[in-house]
Amino acid sequence: MSEITASKQRQKKRRNAADPARKKRQRIARPEGTIRAMEVKFHTHAEAKEGIAGLIQLAEGGDEMSFVLLSMIAGLAVGALESIAKQRPHLVRAHSRNTFVWPGFISRKSAFKKANEELMKHLQLGEGSVYSRKGWQPSAPS
Repeated sequence: MSEITASKQRQKKRRNAADPARKKRQRIARPEGTIRAMEVKFHTHAEAKEGIAGLIQLAEGGDEMSFVLLSMIAGLAVGALESIAKQRPHLVRAHSRNTFVWPGFISRKSAFKKANEELMKHLQLGEGSVYSRKGWQPSAPS
């Protein structure tokens, strides 16, 4: 490392030590880090969406392996969403309060039904939307 670079880094550390809020302001000014990191995220999202769309098309065409894989991915996604909802409810509620449906496991077992009811309460599902929790029927005419 050159003498000039090392000197600049020492100056920056002294400024940050003198003003702890400065470092926080710098982090806020860069919402997601570098542009490269955002490009990687965007690319990952696009690849995932394209891959799922391809699996759906193959499964609808009768490909059993694609159906099984799609089912496994759905199960992983539902499990991950439930885990995220429990660990970071503030992140999930921003979406869940404005919708009346949520991905979940369905089962004839009462434990799953009870867990889904608890999750809907935890997520405050639909409480911020125009849909009422008191009897709005999806099949009712608008």
